[in-house]
Amino acid sequence: MDYLNKNSKRLAKLIVNKSGGTAAEGARTYRVTLPNKWVKVIGLDDNNRECEISLKDGGIFIRPAGIEDHELLKIRVFENDTLLSEITADYTSHCVWTNDLTDDVIRKPFGNALPTWEVYEDFLESRCMPRTRAGLKDYLDQIGVYEYEPLEIIRKTGGRMAEDYIRLEIVGSDQK
Repeated sequence: MDYLNKNSKRLAKLIVNKSGGTAAEGARTYRVTLPNKWVKVIGLDDNNRECEISLKDGGIFIRPAGIEDHELLKIRVFENDTLLSEITADYTSHCVWTNDLTDDVIRKPFGNALPTWEVYEDFLESRCMPRTRAGLKDYLDQIGVYEYEPLEIIRKTGGRMAEDYIRLEIVGSDQK
């Protein structure tokens, strides 16, 4: 499953065909060819071809039919009011995807690196008061968080830090 953490991208052309039979006039069918490695990584092959496709958050997702739902969390990263990036974290398979909306590598949450789960967790923690800071317990009590849990701290503080203008907005989650 490490291959999924690599955030691979490819350009592809949409194959467009006219629908036949009893389809409405002007109806079309659309296809995209997928790389072999990708199909194998998600658990499909010549013997297991049944898959579920879904449209969610502006993307098309493909997975083998009948697998468990994943707990997804989406975080938007802003500098002032400028949206820099959208991070999607899969808490079931521990994979992370980013949609960077800036070309400035310094302003991207993970630079040009492809984030691993550990890098994602480090990023969240970097947007919180350090674990070793004196007075941490009082700070957590003051914001209404009862243990050092970066996501809960970010929900309360927006991940704001004194040294920059970055803020995080948790915009969607499935069960997380």
